[in-house]
Amino acid sequence: MVDLKTRDGLKISSAFYKSKTETRDLVLLLHMLGRSKEDWIDFAKRLTDKYNVLAIDFRGHGDSDGDLASFTQADFEKFQLDIECAKEHVERIGKKIICIIGGSIGANSALVFGAENTIDRLVLLSPGLDYKGIKTEEAARKYAGKILLVASEDDAFSANSTRKLFSWTLAKKQMKIYQNAGHGTSIFKSTDLDELILNWLGE
Repeated sequence: MVDLKTRDGLKISSAFYKSKTETRDLVLLLHMLGRSKEDWIDFAKRLTDKYNVLAIDFRGHGDSDGDLASFTQADFEKFQLDIECAKEHVERIGKKIICIIGGSIGANSALVFGAENTIDRLVLLSPGLDYKGIKTEEAARKYAGKILLVASEDDAFSANSTRKLFSWTLAKKQMKIYQNAGHGTSIFKSTDLDELILNWLGE
């Protein structure tokens, strides 16, 4: 566990998983609303076969500062500061973020951040056109890296959002829509999502 500090003074809790190979490459993991970095433990360990991994608790979640119950749209928009301080930490320890993987509001936040910063790859699990005021259309049209969009048909809002984002983005793109797999990181439980992501990262 490593405590990071945002430029607006909040403590952001993180978990670092060291790669089993010698590499600077790091994957950053962003959780869903009301969840925490703990959701990523199993997948993070799989990623360490090739990559370093950092999973953070957004403000108001897990072991980070902030009271989620009192959050306004402005607070959710400040998730960008949480990702920013994670990126700065990664660079301080001599690593480089090669991909951000996010679930639900974490996916939206990853896309917005990726569109404004040089992030080579994004994996978006159940993104939405708008979660808590974090909108994605403009970011999708702007992002120029490589993107993997994932959703499940039974999660109609995310499935529809995913198809629209896929059509809008000019990035090098791939989309996977599962059946009856749920929302966000829940998709891992009943699908081959881990293999899909690992193969896509290895391309």
